[in-house]
Amino acid sequence: DPESHTSMVEQLRVAFADGSLGPWFQPIVDARTGAVTAFEALVRWEHPTRGLISPAEFLPHVEVAGLAHRLTQVVMAGSVRFVHDMMMQGRDRVPAVHLNVWPSDIRRTKFVEALRRELAITGVPGNYIVLEITESDVILLDDTLATNLRRIGDLGVQLAIDDFGTGYSSLSHLLELPVGHLKIDRGFIREFATSHKHQALVRGIISIAEGLGLGTVAEGVESAEEVERLRELGCRQLQGYFISAALPAREALTFETDTATFERQGELFTGIDATPTSIIAEFARSTEWELDIEPEVSASTATTDNV
Repeated sequence: DPESHTSMVEQLRVAFADGSLGPWFQPIVDARTGAVTAFEALVRWEHPTRGLISPAEFLPHVEVAGLAHRLTQVVMAGSVRFVHDMMMQGRDRVPAVHLNVWPSDIRRTKFVEALRRELAITGVPGNYIVLEITESDVILLDDTLATNLRRIGDLGVQLAIDDFGTGYSSLSHLLELPVGHLKIDRGFIREFATSHKHQALVRGIISIAEGLGLGTVAEGVESAEEVERLRELGCRQLQGYFISAALPAREALTFETDTATFERQGELFTGIDATPTSIIAEFARSTEWELDIEPEVSASTATTDNV
């Protein structure tokens, strides 16, 4: 109703100002070694009295209130600063950060310039940032989008095609755009154990990626069986609750050193123990948080298919 929407928008504006609304970071790991290779930035709201609020509840209000681009800016800036913080830790290898954007974000010159400015201020090289767009969005490619993608590519920033295998994009786009990774849709992984057809599709996606020199990330990995099978097929990177839910920056910064992953080649990681990390993971499962930063989803069509 109008009153609840107005109240929610007022609270969102406060959250923008006080920093309680922003990116959390879900680890992406090497399928063989367990090393953290990247993080995906996912929007979360730590409400002062209600605690964590599901994105499915607040994102429709963000879109209706015209705050979608502002949210993208906040997540982008927070992601670049997170990379900077990892660099300041003196790591031998700094993981990249993926963030979800819509074509409407990339079409905006202000977004491209804001990304350029944030990289310059922090001193973060562009190759540590990966912008994710869904395969279905690739078909929206036009001159403006292509021009800005080239400008983004000039910064060293790569693209990842999210939910690959579910859209209708031309494979030629993989050659035309600065794509570095294909993300295998969680729907294929969910049916993986029981469906030979899904396994064949995943094998085909991995083969295409290898032929083009692209990385592959399997999303929604939730079991040791899925890990083992994906390894056998040659998938390079894994992401999902079996590894960790999205974490606040302060926890994500220590994730690699605080968790036991692969102790030797070929051994499955054991998951997370009874720490705040595992509690967050269980809470995320129980509330079925499955929504990325998709600011153009309307209140009538918002789903929870993409955390």
